[in-house]
Amino acid sequence: MARVGAAGKNGFVTQWQWSLMCDMVSETGLTFVYGLNARLGYNDSSVHAWDPSNAEKLIRFARSINCPVSGWELGNELNLKTKGFTPELNANHTLQLSKLVENIYGAGSVGAGTPQSPWRIGPDATHSALVPSGGVSDSDSDSESFMQLYYD
Repeated sequence: MARVGAAGKNGFVTQWQWSLMCDMVSETGLTFVYGLNARLGYNDSSVHAWDPSNAEKLIRFARSINCPVSGWELGNELNLKTKGFTPELNANHTLQLSKLVENIYGAGSVGAGTPQSPWRIGPDATHSALVPSGGVSDSDSDSESFMQLYYD
């Protein structure tokens, strides 16, 4: 699996660029995970709502050209503390992404990590954003304990 980020001017990917990337990845026999902008619309509302309109257009286009996307990730290592994201806000946005992907790919056909059944990945945040003020002990280092700290 290859992992790629946004390409092109100002972080935007044109349909032509996206198609070329999809063709290249298809030719190699790989799939990829694509990180969507978690902050689109963040400053446009008092409740910091994510605007999924661009994500929906991209996901629909990718699906229509059979692009080998094996996962859609919301954000990439967001530092929740410095950007004002709360765990509840990030979880809500991730649920929106989950519903969006399920709507486009079909209910029950998502989560296998394949282009026909992509993962929905999130919330993705940096470790430092999730560490409580008291710190984390070595016994809390497994992912289940770590995520529990995040959601508490």
